[in-house]
Amino acid sequence: MREIKFRAWDKNNKKMYCVKKLHCNFINDDYGMHQLKNDEFVSVNDVELMQYTGLKDKNGKEIYEGDIVKLDTSEFKSDKYKHKFNSKVEYKYGMFCISENDKKPVYNIYDVRYHIEIIGNIYEDKELLQE
Repeated sequence: MREIKFRAWDKNNKKMYCVKKLHCNFINDDYGMHQLKNDEFVSVNDVELMQYTGLKDKNGKEIYEGDIVKLDTSEFKSDKYKHKFNSKVEYKYGMFCISENDKKPVYNIYDVRYHIEIIGNIYEDKELLQE
């Protein structure tokens, strides 16, 4: 079974935090989270939540939605299709995946996890997607 955990990009302070606990009160429409820093309560409206995929990259680093990864297809494809590209990890088509230039082919990160390397995230390193 996959471990369920989140991290959050604080829109106001421009910082990434590990999420300690999510809090939902459906009666009062009170949704929030407790961040690792001082158990402070933060509204989910002030952050971008990113879910852990349950997988690690080729260096053993945990892969989250919003990570920017580098994929070298030469490690698993024939000579004709060898190339490298950077992509963001996102959840679509019922899976966590990456794609070159937001188009197909789409790679399920489960299938390529041993060939990808995390190089940043979409909030702190967006320029890496232009390369």
